[in-house]
Amino acid sequence: LAESQAAPRPGLAALGAPPPMLQPAQVVEEDRQLRALRAVDRFGDRQQWRGSVTLEQRDIDRTRTLRLAPVFADTKNRDLSTTRVLGTSEYRVDQFLTGTGDLLAGVDASYGRIGSDYFNVITGDATVYESGNGQRGDLSASTSGNRATAAAFARFATSLTSGLQITLGGRADWVRDNFEVDDDDGRTEDHLVFNPRIGVNLRYLNGRGHEGNLYASHAGTFKAPTPDQLYDRRLIPVPFD
Repeated sequence: LAESQAAPRPGLAALGAPPPMLQPAQVVEEDRQLRALRAVDRFGDRQQWRGSVTLEQRDIDRTRTLRLAPVFADTKNRDLSTTRVLGTSEYRVDQFLTGTGDLLAGVDASYGRIGSDYFNVITGDATVYESGNGQRGDLSASTSGNRATAAAFARFATSLTSGLQITLGGRADWVRDNFEVDDDDGRTEDHLVFNPRIGVNLRYLNGRGHEGNLYASHAGTFKAPTPDQLYDRRLIPVPFD
């Protein structure tokens, strides 16, 4: 599906010039709020703890037009509301086990909710757009959901010799999504992923004005699609008539 652009393209003129309220991807109203609380504490010279709690809120009222064919378009208004609480805690110890050992361990957790409603505005050809008033119409699609996440991670780095350093670690992520579409009873999905991390750094040359290192590592990452990507349920009118 091609999203309409502000610049004229062949075929778009047949739809006429929509009023400003119908320009593509126009954000009518957006409200974002971010609140965070962070703390740091040290235990002696070698231990440190960090923690934080963050609250994120977002409300968007947006009207977006999709050009589905040279002479056919669809405009819908979307109400989107998201809220997420995120907490993290990590503990670091220097000179752990060995004089050069460095240990970092921690946990993350979050919970968020999303609500998304689409309303019909205008759908059709140039004649329909010329006579349309751009007002919000009937509800087209409604989706709501929530996401809970938890993670634990650890990393240990130490120098075995003056020229050899190793890093070992890993991270386990758990995600649970619950979502409901229109009058559906809902659905739950769980994901659990572990990603190891290992690295070796060898300094093979250390002379006056010259230094050489060989480094090898293996690590994995996990990134789930955002709730907005999962729950953006805009219906497309097909066929174009």
